[in-house]
Amino acid sequence: MPLSKDYGLLLSNDELLAGLLENEPKKIQLAEVLPFLPIDGDSLRVERSSSSDFGTEPLFDTVPVTVTEGVASPSTSLAATFQIKGLVQDVIVNDWVNYAISNVNSQVAVQLDAGVRRLLYRFWKAFSEGDSTIYPNQEFSGIKALTPSGQKIQTNDTTNYFLDLIDIARLVGKVTANAGRPHVLFTGPLGYRNIMKAYFDKGIAPEYVTVDVPDSSGRAVSRKMLSFEGIPVYQDDFVLTTETVGGFSNGTSIYAMVLGRQGVYGIIPKSAGSKMIFTKEVLVAGSAKTTLRLYWPVGLVLESDSAIARLQLRPMTGTAQ
Repeated sequence: MPLSKDYGLLLSNDELLAGLLENEPKKIQLAEVLPFLPIDGDSLRVERSSSSDFGTEPLFDTVPVTVTEGVASPSTSLAATFQIKGLVQDVIVNDWVNYAISNVNSQVAVQLDAGVRRLLYRFWKAFSEGDSTIYPNQEFSGIKALTPSGQKIQTNDTTNYFLDLIDIARLVGKVTANAGRPHVLFTGPLGYRNIMKAYFDKGIAPEYVTVDVPDSSGRAVSRKMLSFEGIPVYQDDFVLTTETVGGFSNGTSIYAMVLGRQGVYGIIPKSAGSKMIFTKEVLVAGSAKTTLRLYWPVGLVLESDSAIARLQLRPMTGTAQ
Protein backbone atom coordinates (compact mmCIF):
# COMPACT_ATOMS: atom_id res chain seq x y z
CA MET A 1 0.00 0.00 0.00
CA PRO A 2 1.23 3.58 -0.57
CA LEU A 3 2.55 5.92 2.05
CA SER A 4 -0.02 8.54 2.99
CA LYS A 5 0.85 12.22 2.88
CA ASP A 6 0.92 12.41 6.66
CA TYR A 7 3.37 9.52 7.04
CA GLY A 8 5.44 10.73 4.12
CA LEU A 9 5.75 14.11 5.78
CA LEU A 10 6.70 12.44 9.07
CA LEU A 11 9.62 10.68 7.43
CA SER A 12 10.70 13.74 5.46
CA ASN A 13 10.91 15.94 8.54
CA ASP A 14 13.04 13.54 10.58
CA GLU A 15 16.73 13.96 9.82
CA LEU A 16 17.96 11.80 12.71
CA LEU A 17 17.88 8.58 10.70
CA ALA A 18 17.19 7.90 7.06
CA GLY A 19 14.59 5.26 6.29
CA LEU A 20 12.73 3.04 8.75
CA LEU A 21 14.30 1.21 11.65
CA GLU A 22 12.49 -2.04 12.44
CA ASN A 23 11.57 -2.09 16.11
CA GLU A 24 10.64 -5.78 16.40
CA PRO A 25 12.80 -7.65 13.88
CA LYS A 26 12.51 -11.42 13.52
CA LYS A 27 15.33 -13.78 14.42
CA ILE A 28 16.58 -15.38 11.22
CA GLN A 29 20.08 -16.41 12.24
CA LEU A 30 20.45 -19.11 9.57
CA ALA A 31 20.47 -16.34 6.96
CA GLU A 32 24.07 -15.76 8.04
CA VAL A 33 25.23 -19.17 6.78
CA LEU A 34 22.71 -20.60 4.29
CA PRO A 35 24.44 -20.78 0.89
CA PHE A 36 22.77 -19.85 -2.41
CA LEU A 37 23.95 -21.47 -5.63
CA PRO A 38 23.23 -20.08 -9.13
CA ILE A 39 21.79 -22.60 -11.61
CA ASP A 40 20.92 -22.66 -15.30
CA GLY A 41 17.21 -22.69 -16.05
CA ASP A 42 14.39 -22.69 -13.54
CA SER A 43 14.90 -26.06 -11.86
CA LEU A 44 17.57 -28.41 -10.59
CA ARG A 45 17.30 -32.19 -10.96
CA VAL A 46 19.23 -34.23 -8.42
CA GLU A 47 20.10 -37.83 -9.40
CA ARG A 48 20.07 -39.71 -6.13
CA SER A 49 21.39 -43.23 -5.71
CA SER A 50 21.47 -45.88 -3.02
CA SER A 51 24.69 -47.61 -1.99
CA SER A 52 23.84 -50.66 -4.08
CA ASP A 53 23.67 -48.47 -7.21
CA PHE A 54 27.44 -48.03 -7.16
CA GLY A 55 28.06 -51.68 -7.98
CA THR A 56 28.85 -54.81 -6.01
CA GLU A 57 32.17 -55.65 -4.42
CA PRO A 58 34.49 -57.11 -7.09
CA LEU A 59 35.25 -60.84 -6.94
CA PHE A 60 38.66 -62.08 -8.11
CA ASP A 61 39.21 -65.49 -9.68
CA THR A 62 42.91 -66.29 -9.98
CA VAL A 63 42.60 -69.11 -12.51
CA PRO A 64 41.98 -67.62 -14.99
CA VAL A 65 42.47 -64.04 -13.79
CA THR A 66 39.07 -62.34 -14.13
CA VAL A 67 37.18 -59.61 -12.35
CA THR A 68 33.43 -59.74 -11.86
CA GLU A 69 31.83 -56.47 -10.83
CA GLY A 70 28.28 -55.15 -10.82
CA VAL A 71 27.32 -52.21 -12.99
CA ALA A 72 26.68 -48.89 -11.26
CA SER A 73 23.34 -47.30 -12.19
CA PRO A 74 21.42 -44.40 -10.62
CA SER A 75 17.97 -45.06 -9.22
CA THR A 76 15.54 -42.94 -11.21
CA SER A 77 12.93 -43.49 -8.50
CA LEU A 78 15.13 -41.58 -6.04
CA ALA A 79 15.69 -38.56 -8.30
CA ALA A 80 14.21 -35.24 -7.19
CA THR A 81 13.55 -31.93 -8.96
CA PHE A 82 13.62 -28.57 -7.18
CA GLN A 83 12.09 -25.55 -8.86
CA ILE A 84 12.76 -21.85 -8.59
CA LYS A 85 9.63 -19.96 -7.58
CA GLY A 86 9.01 -16.22 -7.87
CA LEU A 87 8.44 -14.33 -4.64
CA VAL A 88 6.69 -11.08 -5.57
CA GLN A 89 5.92 -7.90 -3.66
CA ASP A 90 4.32 -4.76 -5.13
CA VAL A 91 5.15 -1.29 -3.87
CA ILE A 92 2.61 1.45 -4.69
CA VAL A 93 4.22 4.87 -4.69
CA ASN A 94 2.24 7.91 -3.56
CA ASP A 95 3.44 10.33 -6.22
CA TRP A 96 2.59 13.43 -4.18
CA VAL A 97 4.67 12.13 -1.29
CA ASN A 98 7.47 11.14 -3.64
CA TYR A 99 7.73 14.45 -5.47
CA ALA A 100 6.63 16.99 -2.88
CA ILE A 101 7.84 15.80 0.53
CA SER A 102 10.87 13.61 -0.10
CA ASN A 103 13.29 16.34 0.86
CA VAL A 104 15.10 14.18 3.46
CA ASN A 105 14.12 10.57 2.97
CA SER A 106 13.50 9.10 -0.46
CA GLN A 107 9.97 7.75 -0.13
CA VAL A 108 10.55 5.20 -2.89
CA ALA A 109 13.72 3.96 -1.18
CA VAL A 110 11.89 3.67 2.15
CA GLN A 111 9.08 1.65 0.60
CA LEU A 112 11.43 -0.59 -1.40
CA ASP A 113 13.43 -1.31 1.74
CA ALA A 114 10.23 -2.34 3.53
CA GLY A 115 9.23 -4.46 0.55
CA VAL A 116 12.56 -6.29 0.56
CA ARG A 117 12.13 -6.98 4.26
CA ARG A 118 8.69 -8.49 3.61
CA LEU A 119 10.20 -10.71 0.89
CA LEU A 120 12.91 -11.80 3.32
CA TYR A 121 10.33 -12.80 5.91
CA ARG A 122 8.30 -14.58 3.27
CA PHE A 123 11.33 -16.63 2.20
CA TRP A 124 12.19 -17.73 5.72
CA LYS A 125 8.60 -18.59 6.52
CA ALA A 126 8.56 -20.79 3.42
CA PHE A 127 11.97 -22.19 4.42
CA SER A 128 10.39 -23.59 7.58
CA GLU A 129 6.88 -24.53 6.48
CA GLY A 130 6.57 -24.03 2.71
CA ASP A 131 4.73 -26.75 0.76
CA SER A 132 4.71 -26.68 -3.03
CA THR A 133 1.89 -29.24 -3.14
CA ILE A 134 -0.44 -26.65 -1.59
CA TYR A 135 0.78 -23.62 -3.59
CA PRO A 136 2.49 -25.21 -6.61
CA ASN A 137 2.95 -21.98 -8.54
CA GLN A 138 3.87 -19.65 -5.71
CA GLU A 139 5.86 -21.48 -3.08
CA PHE A 140 8.78 -23.87 -2.80
CA SER A 141 8.81 -26.70 -0.29
CA GLY A 142 10.57 -25.94 2.99
CA ILE A 143 12.52 -28.23 5.26
CA LYS A 144 9.40 -29.51 7.03
CA ALA A 145 8.01 -30.85 3.73
CA LEU A 146 11.40 -31.97 2.39
CA THR A 147 12.38 -34.07 5.40
CA PRO A 148 11.60 -37.71 4.51
CA SER A 149 9.52 -39.76 6.95
CA GLY A 150 12.48 -42.00 7.73
CA GLN A 151 14.42 -38.99 9.01
CA LYS A 152 11.75 -37.87 11.49
CA ILE A 153 11.91 -38.86 15.14
CA GLN A 154 10.20 -37.88 18.37
CA THR A 155 11.52 -37.72 21.90
CA ASN A 156 12.09 -40.93 23.85
CA ASP A 157 9.51 -39.56 26.28
CA THR A 158 6.29 -40.56 24.54
CA THR A 159 4.11 -39.41 27.47
CA ASN A 160 4.91 -35.69 27.67
CA TYR A 161 7.37 -35.48 24.74
CA PHE A 162 9.85 -33.55 26.85
CA LEU A 163 13.40 -33.17 25.53
CA ASP A 164 16.45 -35.03 26.83
CA LEU A 165 20.05 -34.71 25.68
CA ILE A 166 19.94 -38.25 24.33
CA ASP A 167 17.21 -37.12 21.93
CA ILE A 168 19.57 -34.55 20.40
CA ALA A 169 22.23 -37.25 20.05
CA ARG A 170 19.66 -39.44 18.26
CA LEU A 171 18.80 -36.53 15.99
CA VAL A 172 22.44 -35.89 15.05
CA GLY A 173 22.95 -39.61 14.48
CA LYS A 174 20.22 -39.64 11.81
CA VAL A 175 22.35 -37.41 9.56
CA THR A 176 24.86 -39.51 7.61
CA ALA A 177 25.67 -37.11 4.75
CA ASN A 178 28.96 -35.17 5.03
CA ALA A 179 30.42 -38.17 6.90
CA GLY A 180 27.71 -37.80 9.55
CA ARG A 181 28.65 -34.25 10.47
CA PRO A 182 25.69 -31.82 10.29
CA HIS A 183 26.70 -28.19 10.06
CA VAL A 184 23.86 -26.73 12.12
CA LEU A 185 21.01 -27.43 14.50
CA PHE A 186 18.03 -25.29 13.56
CA THR A 187 15.02 -24.45 15.72
CA GLY A 188 12.90 -21.62 17.11
CA PRO A 189 13.48 -19.71 20.36
CA LEU A 190 11.27 -22.23 22.18
CA GLY A 191 13.31 -25.17 20.95
CA TYR A 192 16.48 -23.27 21.82
CA ARG A 193 15.39 -22.92 25.44
CA ASN A 194 14.48 -26.60 25.50
CA ILE A 195 18.04 -27.49 24.54
CA MET A 196 19.37 -25.23 27.30
CA LYS A 197 17.06 -26.86 29.84
CA ALA A 198 18.08 -30.34 28.70
CA TYR A 199 21.65 -29.46 29.67
CA PHE A 200 20.61 -27.96 33.01
CA ASP A 201 18.40 -30.96 33.86
CA LYS A 202 21.49 -33.17 33.61
CA GLY A 203 23.53 -30.78 35.75
CA ILE A 204 25.77 -30.06 32.78
CA ALA A 205 26.87 -26.64 31.61
CA PRO A 206 25.70 -25.99 28.06
CA GLU A 207 28.26 -26.33 25.30
CA TYR A 208 29.29 -23.35 23.23
CA VAL A 209 31.24 -22.87 20.03
CA THR A 210 32.75 -19.69 18.60
CA VAL A 211 31.50 -18.59 15.18
CA ASP A 212 31.90 -15.45 13.09
CA VAL A 213 28.65 -13.51 12.69
CA PRO A 214 27.78 -10.13 11.13
CA ASP A 215 27.45 -7.31 13.62
CA SER A 216 25.23 -4.21 13.49
CA SER A 217 28.40 -2.19 12.87
CA GLY A 218 28.77 -3.92 9.51
CA ARG A 219 31.74 -6.03 10.57
CA ALA A 220 32.08 -9.74 11.28
CA VAL A 221 32.68 -10.51 14.95
CA SER A 222 33.29 -13.72 16.88
CA ARG A 223 30.44 -14.83 19.12
CA LYS A 224 29.77 -17.85 21.28
CA MET A 225 26.76 -19.89 20.22
CA LEU A 226 24.97 -22.69 22.02
CA SER A 227 26.03 -26.02 20.51
CA PHE A 228 25.79 -29.78 20.81
CA GLU A 229 28.90 -31.82 20.00
CA GLY A 230 30.33 -28.69 18.41
CA ILE A 231 27.29 -28.13 16.17
CA PRO A 232 25.98 -24.55 16.60
CA VAL A 233 22.28 -23.94 17.28
CA TYR A 234 20.62 -21.34 15.05
CA GLN A 235 17.29 -19.71 15.97
CA ASP A 236 14.47 -18.68 13.66
CA ASP A 237 11.20 -17.07 14.73
CA PHE A 238 9.32 -18.77 11.87
CA VAL A 239 9.74 -22.30 13.22
CA LEU A 240 6.24 -23.44 14.21
CA THR A 241 5.25 -23.96 17.84
CA THR A 242 1.82 -25.41 17.02
CA GLU A 243 2.85 -28.83 15.71
CA THR A 244 0.95 -31.98 16.65
CA VAL A 245 3.10 -34.22 18.83
CA GLY A 246 1.31 -37.26 20.17
CA GLY A 247 -1.97 -35.94 21.53
CA PHE A 248 -0.64 -32.41 22.01
CA SER A 249 -0.86 -29.44 19.67
CA ASN A 250 1.90 -27.23 21.12
CA GLY A 251 4.91 -29.05 19.73
CA THR A 252 7.93 -27.73 17.87
CA SER A 253 10.90 -29.18 16.01
CA ILE A 254 14.69 -29.19 16.05
CA TYR A 255 16.46 -29.93 12.76
CA ALA A 256 19.97 -31.19 12.14
CA MET A 257 21.21 -30.19 8.67
CA VAL A 258 24.13 -30.35 6.34
CA LEU A 259 24.37 -27.07 4.41
CA GLY A 260 25.63 -26.71 0.86
CA ARG A 261 26.38 -29.53 -1.58
CA GLN A 262 25.01 -32.89 -0.41
CA GLY A 263 22.68 -30.94 1.85
CA VAL A 264 20.37 -27.92 2.04
CA TYR A 265 20.93 -24.74 0.04
CA GLY A 266 19.05 -22.06 -1.86
CA ILE A 267 19.07 -21.73 -5.64
CA ILE A 268 18.79 -18.63 -7.82
CA PRO A 269 19.01 -18.17 -11.61
CA LYS A 270 22.57 -17.91 -12.93
CA SER A 271 21.35 -15.29 -15.40
CA ALA A 272 20.63 -13.00 -12.44
CA GLY A 273 24.34 -12.34 -12.00
CA SER A 274 25.12 -10.79 -8.64
CA LYS A 275 21.49 -9.77 -7.99
CA MET A 276 18.93 -11.75 -6.03
CA ILE A 277 16.01 -9.31 -5.89
CA PHE A 278 14.90 -7.29 -8.93
CA THR A 279 12.86 -4.10 -9.17
CA LYS A 280 10.82 -3.02 -12.18
CA GLU A 281 8.02 -0.56 -12.81
CA VAL A 282 4.71 -2.14 -13.83
CA LEU A 283 1.40 -0.83 -15.12
CA VAL A 284 -1.71 -1.58 -13.07
CA ALA A 285 -5.09 -1.26 -14.75
CA GLY A 286 -7.31 1.38 -13.18
CA SER A 287 -4.51 2.94 -11.14
CA ALA A 288 -2.77 6.23 -11.79
CA LYS A 289 -0.11 5.64 -9.17
CA THR A 290 3.39 4.37 -9.86
CA THR A 291 3.74 0.68 -8.99
CA LEU A 292 7.12 -0.97 -8.49
CA ARG A 293 7.37 -4.75 -8.38
CA LEU A 294 9.98 -6.55 -6.31
CA TYR A 295 10.73 -10.00 -7.69
CA TRP A 296 12.91 -12.66 -6.06
CA PRO A 297 13.34 -15.87 -8.08
CA VAL A 298 14.49 -18.43 -5.51
CA GLY A 299 14.12 -22.05 -4.49
CA LEU A 300 15.33 -24.54 -1.90
CA VAL A 301 17.20 -27.80 -2.50
CA LEU A 302 17.78 -30.90 -0.39
CA GLU A 303 20.33 -32.96 -2.31
CA SER A 304 20.45 -36.00 -0.06
CA ASP A 305 17.68 -37.32 2.17
CA SER A 306 20.31 -38.22 4.76
CA ALA A 307 21.46 -34.58 5.03
CA ILE A 308 18.54 -33.57 7.25
CA ALA A 309 16.75 -34.96 10.29
CA ARG A 310 13.87 -33.63 12.36
CA LEU A 311 13.12 -34.11 16.05
CA GLN A 312 9.66 -33.28 17.39
CA LEU A 313 9.24 -32.31 21.04
CA ARG A 314 6.91 -30.46 23.36
CA PRO A 315 7.95 -27.45 25.47
CA MET A 316 9.06 -28.22 29.00
CA THR A 317 7.67 -26.35 32.01
CA GLY A 318 9.38 -23.00 32.46
CA THR A 319 10.32 -22.60 28.80
CA ALA A 320 7.02 -21.26 27.47
CA GLN A 321 6.96 -17.97 25.59
